[in-house]
Amino acid sequence: MNEPELRRVDALLELRRWQPAQQILAAVAAGDPNSVRVACLLARCHQLAKNWPAMLAETQRACALEPNHEWAHRLRSVALRELDRPVEAAEAAREALRLKPQLWQPYVVLAQALLARQDTQSRMAARDAAHQALTLAPNEIEVWALAGRVDATLGDLRTARAHYERVLAVSPDHAVARNNLALLDLRRSRTTVAAGQIQAAIAADPDNPLFVHNAQVAATLWLGRLHLATSGLYFTCWFAAAALPYGAPRQALAAVVAAATVTLTALAYRRLPRGIARMVLRPAVELNNKALSLATLRRSHPIFIALACLQVGVALAMLATTLPLGTSLQFYTTLAAVPALIQLVRGWISAASRVRQRRRSRMSLRQGRAVRVAVAETDLSTKEYPDGN
Repeated sequence: MNEPELRRVDALLELRRWQPAQQILAAVAAGDPNSVRVACLLARCHQLAKNWPAMLAETQRACALEPNHEWAHRLRSVALRELDRPVEAAEAAREALRLKPQLWQPYVVLAQALLARQDTQSRMAARDAAHQALTLAPNEIEVWALAGRVDATLGDLRTARAHYERVLAVSPDHAVARNNLALLDLRRSRTTVAAGQIQAAIAADPDNPLFVHNAQVAATLWLGRLHLATSGLYFTCWFAAAALPYGAPRQALAAVVAAATVTLTALAYRRLPRGIARMVLRPAVELNNKALSLATLRRSHPIFIALACLQVGVALAMLATTLPLGTSLQFYTTLAAVPALIQLVRGWISAASRVRQRRRSRMSLRQGRAVRVAVAETDLSTKEYPDGN
């Protein structure tokens, strides 16, 4: 076996340069076709290329060559999980764990496979596997990131946040921890803070489409919270205007509310990271370097169009408070404001639901049970750790 060439392959895979690594391995495999290590390294190349069927084929070949090779079973579990075969993935991970129970890597792969099954019992077992990996490798940041993902899936958001913050304390450029921490902030409607975390994740890994998608989600949710806040401000002042006489007092109040809305919106917008702020103004990204049409914008971000229309209705409703009763304009602007009032009430209900969900999660964890929690637009992701012999 050409050991210097394989060490070079290991170095290339650490840099995620799988194409030249695959070329070297093809030459090495020609001289040693029965090498399990070469087969596993080829599987790693297919993993980085996201060619899951080819990865599964290489891992099955490696398992056939040496059935007691732990790394081959572990890589096979990864391939099966990505092919949406979580039951077989868990079985392969358990086989790897049986062969080398002293390693932390099989526990990580087992936890990932169990999370893919998406049932309560599997999630609880995934937490046990993640905690065992933490016991064996307390200094591995990828294990802490996985523990954060498991706890977030179980609804223990406080512990998940602590795990992600520990990862970032050691590695501030850890993109996945940034992204997953942002999703926890989005669950708590802290859209500006989440936007900053996602922007940092994109800066660390600009080629990850998941981070770009989550940035779009953060921009859209920021628009929703802005509309909710301005709707509440308008309606509060509308009811306050009922105690004022018609004419100049109400017009002055309308001017103050309009100025306050513009000022607060500008200040909130300036707090957003530059990349997320651009998505707020243009929430749908370009596809294939072609500008999106209005129809595509409506399909990709219908909430953006709806919020803009509702905001116009609220502005007209505020204008109606400066007019005498009985005018046709006041009737129609009041009617236009009804959808905005519905949106305001829905926002209150959503906030109450989030508080109730957090209480249920904490109570269930104290009782040793798990609850299903609603995640953001995408599932939480975790970076694959570098595999080795």
